[in-house]
Amino acid sequence: MWKSTYEKLGLDMRLAGFAAVMGAGAFFSMGFLLAGDVRAVPQNPVPNSSLRISCEEDSVGAEVYVNGKFRGECPVDLRVLAGQLLVRVSQSADSEHERVFEQTVRMGEDSSKRIDVVLSEPRLTAAAQRAEQARISAEEARQAKLIEKRRRIIEDNLARMHQAAAGGDAAAMLALSEFHAASTGGAPDLAKAHEWLVKAANSGDPRAMGRLGERYENGQQVSADMAQALAWYRKGADAGDPVAQAGLGAMYNNGTGVAVDKEQARTWWEPASAAGNARAMNGMGTLFYFGNGGVTKNHVIALEWYEKAAALGSARAIATLADLYGEIGEPGTYQPERAFALAQKGAELGTPRTMTTLGFYYSTGVGTSQNQALALKWTHKAAELGNGEAMNNIGYYYYRGRGVPKNIQTALSWYRRAAAAGSYSGAKSLAIMVYDGEATPADRNLAILSLRKIQDYEPAKIWLKRLGAD
Repeated sequence: MWKSTYEKLGLDMRLAGFAAVMGAGAFFSMGFLLAGDVRAVPQNPVPNSSLRISCEEDSVGAEVYVNGKFRGECPVDLRVLAGQLLVRVSQSADSEHERVFEQTVRMGEDSSKRIDVVLSEPRLTAAAQRAEQARISAEEARQAKLIEKRRRIIEDNLARMHQAAAGGDAAAMLALSEFHAASTGGAPDLAKAHEWLVKAANSGDPRAMGRLGERYENGQQVSADMAQALAWYRKGADAGDPVAQAGLGAMYNNGTGVAVDKEQARTWWEPASAAGNARAMNGMGTLFYFGNGGVTKNHVIALEWYEKAAALGSARAIATLADLYGEIGEPGTYQPERAFALAQKGAELGTPRTMTTLGFYYSTGVGTSQNQALALKWTHKAAELGNGEAMNNIGYYYYRGRGVPKNIQTALSWYRRAAAAGSYSGAKSLAIMVYDGEATPADRNLAILSLRKIQDYEPAKIWLKRLGAD
């Protein structure tokens, strides 16, 4: 009877020996436990759901993992447990990259689902990511050491510069000005930069004199003061500073603070241009182009000077060449492709003048195919930066209906803006509309006011006469 009970329960016969040793009471106790609630015995769950992992083309053969366990290569049919599963399919691209697909899927009891695998673009493997992060951390640590080393060097140099400046060294004072202006070691301190620049100039440094002259001429960190600019330019020029010589030449050329004297301009531009100053090279080009300052008019030599300045990155020279090469003038000077390329370069540098020229070339097809959309784009950019010629050109496009619907009132609005911005072309366009009866008395007054500002310009005098304001 005992033996049949053991066999019925599927127990090893060795339990019979154990029961004989322990006694009948122990046996009956164990029999009671085993014959009791059979559900208390843990059972392993049986996978009863179907999951199809489908792959096509280059995804075939990728490794399939379910909840982190390898289950075969794609495509594959799997029997899985009910519940939430993380399916990950990966395929090696190279030693550091893999293509991956991941999806979380919830399976019900006796359910069936299909997943269509689309592998990602190659990305770093987990091991490669750890290696890359380690490399980045090492580089950050290296950079931190370099920054600290640089900081100590800066502090040491700064202490030396202050010591030298305290002893009257003008070059050290200029170096301190550059230090504070360049934000070396922190945020720029323009007030301190200017303070040290003034000290350096007063202590006799020619470079500081030229830079101080520029600041007074352009109103940088100080109010514009042409008398101060002229004084500092003169001191620096006499001391041989090219920046000061170029600035002094410009003031003589333009009659700023002094009477116009083109020969004096050439006197100062020649040594400055020989020293490699782009502003002076531009000036020499202008003298030869118009035949001023005691030189014979020569467009070839003028272009050579402009090319030298452009090679040094002068935005003004680039703009001038873009204009000159696009004009039909003396033989050899009309180079439309070169003009267009220079206009593109100047526009990309952010120069409103060359943006305007580029827009004009797109509109008229100089050196490129006509493209009115691009013409409008670049002309509007220049107008937004305050270029009066660009404003006038937009007015013309609306007046003629070129790339935009024809609209006389919109054209008139742009001509007004151009005239107010000091553009002769804008003032002339406005005057023409007044002359033709297409504008108001207020427009006549604006045109006259704008033309009078440039009344030394002969064409402006002609239009003032036509408007009855000569």
